[in-house]
Amino acid sequence: MYSETKYQGDDGSVGLELLANISQVEERSRVVEQAVAEGYFNFEEALSLYKITEQEYMTYFLLKDENKTRSKQVQFFETLNALVLMFHKPSMQFDPDVRRLMKKLEAFTKEHLPASH
Repeated sequence: MYSETKYQGDDGSVGLELLANISQVEERSRVVEQAVAEGYFNFEEALSLYKITEQEYMTYFLLKDENKTRSKQVQFFETLNALVLMFHKPSMQFDPDVRRLMKKLEAFTKEHLPASH
């Protein structure tokens, strides 16, 4: 059981279960991010394989570096890239103009992201 009483519920393990769940989602999201960045899977495949929802991933993505200072430009392109990844597959069913725009956005964000991504 978790030793701090502020995290203990009626049976003493509720807090531990909540904390364990958060770290599992964070860890799997981190693996999804790395697998996509290294080209092992596309975004949808990685989410499915590691059992992460788009909402869980976006929460992880937006909060992962909250204590680190990054330029607003880097934050912008990282967020834009995450949105492009999320809408890549659904956009294939959109209007041809939208599909072309998505391809341009994908290329544009890759061009402007720092090399570490």
